[in-house]
Amino acid sequence: MTAVLKSLNATDFKELNTYSKMKIFIYLILEQGIQDEGVERVVKSILSDSDSLDCWSQILDDWLRNEGVKHDLGSDRQVQIGLNFIVTAGGSLYIKRAELDLDADQISDIMVKTFMSTFLSMDESKIDQTIDEAKSALQKYELATLIQTINEMFDN
Repeated sequence: MTAVLKSLNATDFKELNTYSKMKIFIYLILEQGIQDEGVERVVKSILSDSDSLDCWSQILDDWLRNEGVKHDLGSDRQVQIGLNFIVTAGGSLYIKRAELDLDADQISDIMVKTFMSTFLSMDESKIDQTIDEAKSALQKYELATLIQTINEMFDN
């Protein structure tokens, strides 16, 4: 997963805000799981195991720190609780996505919107701007490049 986060710092995404990158990261992991049965088994395994969920939350937490925005987000405890919540809730949505008729885009929207609004108290216009920015970047970017990065990550 860290390979995907590193790829989001490439020049194509450098100008995006951190939460747009977070949306793209979540979307790509979930979408790859939807498209590839082998990846889906790995993603479901991660999302079904509390230790793996904690690890995923910690990866996002470390990434926010490395992005230089962690100190602007409020208390460390507040951020950690928020990340744990969205990863757990988003994982449940992913696992039940067929029953709920949700796709990776909708789930990643829910996760990022919840984190930004509930745990960071950001205003709706900033949240909407973030989601729009991420979707625009995903439309422009050659997804095959990032999907290849994800495939390499799961091959290692």
